[in-house]
Amino acid sequence: MLRVQDNGGKTFDRYTVTINGDVYTMSHNADQPNGFNQYCGPADELLECMDKEIGRRDWPKGLINGILDRLQESYY
Repeated sequence: MLRVQDNGGKTFDRYTVTINGDVYTMSHNADQPNGFNQYCGPADELLECMDKEIGRRDWPKGLINGILDRLQESYY
């Protein structure tokens, strides 16, 4: 399961990403040293995010790369 929600730029870590039941917050440049890509915890322990869910066509490239990095970590 992969879901991305966007708070519309209210914060630097504007994207809430749920990957296989784990929640991360990320910036548009999550794959860069000056970006943000942090694990928050399991989805069942966190409150439901009220941000707008966005489709894959709206994901910035840096966010996509950050998600791919997290997916790769889960295989090791």
